[in-house]
Amino acid sequence: MSNSWNFSDPPHAACITEQTIVDGAQPVLFVVRDFEDGGYQFLSGNKPGTSAAMVVSLQSMLGLDSTLAALFDLQPGWTAARRTVDAPWNRVPRPRA
Repeated sequence: MSNSWNFSDPPHAACITEQTIVDGAQPVLFVVRDFEDGGYQFLSGNKPGTSAAMVVSLQSMLGLDSTLAALFDLQPGWTAARRTVDAPWNRVPRPRA
């Protein structure tokens, strides 16, 4: 990870992820930036409920996967997805419910 911090959130900001991602068994392939609080969800793309949810820091997620740094400017209400870890991120706005 670079010495500069480009995210608008501080490094210790809480994020939601999956146990399998933290354990290194699954990669992050889907990211959600919440409308309400701008929080991040770093997900594997598997069906919900297939892995225990965890709360971790934004900085720890970048430590697990440095490619997440490319999403520093993902706006609240948007998602980013990729097919593989080496694929580019595809960003799309989420419709409000």
